[in-house]
Amino acid sequence: MEGATLGGQIIMRHLKEHLSLTPENGGSFFNSYGHEVGAKWKEFCGVITAFAERNGDDETIVEAAKETFDSFGRCFAETSAAGI
Repeated sequence: MEGATLGGQIIMRHLKEHLSLTPENGGSFFNSYGHEVGAKWKEFCGVITAFAERNGDDETIVEAAKETFDSFGRCFAETSAAGI
């Protein structure tokens, strides 16, 4: 999910170019950390790397990520089935 902040930067550039939206004018959701996105991403990667090195268990990280995306899938399927 944290990686979505990187994609938000790309979306924000397109919104600004094509719709004249800015973080202050309708685009704040996609701006996330603003100019701090790069630094925050590096910090996040450092925390994940430290966890993996400390625990020697990359598989736990991978499985947690899979479970997260499976949860999203179930949520969207339930919403779709409910006609929402």
